[in-house]
Amino acid sequence: ACCASRAHASSEPLLLAADRAARQALPAVIGVLGKFPPLVADLGCGYLKVGFAGQTAPVAVVPTLSLLRRAMVVELGLFSEEADVLEDFCSRALYGLLGALPTRHPLVVCASLYQQAGVPARLYDERCALLQQVLLRRLCVPCVTLLHSASLALLSVGRHTGVVIDIGLGLTRVTPVVKGEVMREAIQAELLGGATGTNMLLARLAHRSAAHGGGGGGGDDVG
Repeated sequence: ACCASRAHASSEPLLLAADRAARQALPAVIGVLGKFPPLVADLGCGYLKVGFAGQTAPVAVVPTLSLLRRAMVVELGLFSEEADVLEDFCSRALYGLLGALPTRHPLVVCASLYQQAGVPARLYDERCALLQQVLLRRLCVPCVTLLHSASLALLSVGRHTGVVIDIGLGLTRVTPVVKGEVMREAIQAELLGGATGTNMLLARLAHRSAAHGGGGGGGDDVG
């Protein structure tokens, strides 16, 4: 027992030294292993939604243009071709709003791609690759995963195949997904969105208010 005790005592400093060495050698991508929760960003044309994975709601929902007024960051699902614009936007939007260090958190980007029929899929893929390079090389994000919003919508209800109808601020998209893969050729998009309905209702309410105001203000009309 005494020998065993001495052996344990003599080996303990070696184990501690090895543990310290291992800790010092851990790369910045330790965030991928779960020490730091991944960030989730939904980059829409109208609004940006950002938060931490595992939470039930975004931490921040802000108009996309309010963060970077000098240039469009994403237009109908197509990211900007300017790396400086993407870097500035990501710094302000993702880490400025959340107060998170980019080197510690993996990032999941939710994007609605392939919305414009006249734009080849290759161009969408190239712009996505540029965004990933900016995040990895300039902001030193340990890991970046870019997923289509339709695939994520199905995964949220435990499905890999289905048809997703996404009504955005100014665009409505119908996207079929088969076994997790987006059927690019079958995507349908229409320039009608939530803002369209809101503006139409406001116009009708304004017209109705004007009509009632000019009709003598009958007190019995409550419809």
